[in-house]
Amino acid sequence: SIPLIINGLKKPKSSQFVEIAVKIIHASGKDYSRQIFEIIQNNQITPYAVSLLCMLLGFYENKKSEKILWDYYHYFNEHFHNETYSDGPLLGLIEMRERKREELSKNQNITMG
Repeated sequence: SIPLIINGLKKPKSSQFVEIAVKIIHASGKDYSRQIFEIIQNNQITPYAVSLLCMLLGFYENKKSEKILWDYYHYFNEHFHNETYSDGPLLGLIEMRERKREELSKNQNITMG
C-alpha cells in the first residue's frame, strides 16, 4: 500500500526502490505532496532520491513545491555540478509551468468562446 511505500522512502535501501516507489505514487493519482515534503526535509536520503521526489512534487498542486524545487535545483547545481541531480527539480518545475500554461489556455478559451 502507498503508506508502506511512503514509510519505506524515509530510509530507502536502494535507488531502484525509490524509482519504483515514485512510479507507484504517481500512478495512484493522489496528492502525497505533504508526505513527500516531510521525507525530503526530515530524513537523510541520497541526493538521487531527493531529485526523484522533487520531480514527483512537480505533479501536485502545492504552493510550497515551487520554492522547494527551485532551491533544490540551485543546490544540486552548485554542490553536484558533475551529476544530473538537478534534473529532478527542473523537470518538476517544467511540469508545474506546463500545467499553469494549460490552465491559462483553457481560461482564455472559455472567455473567448
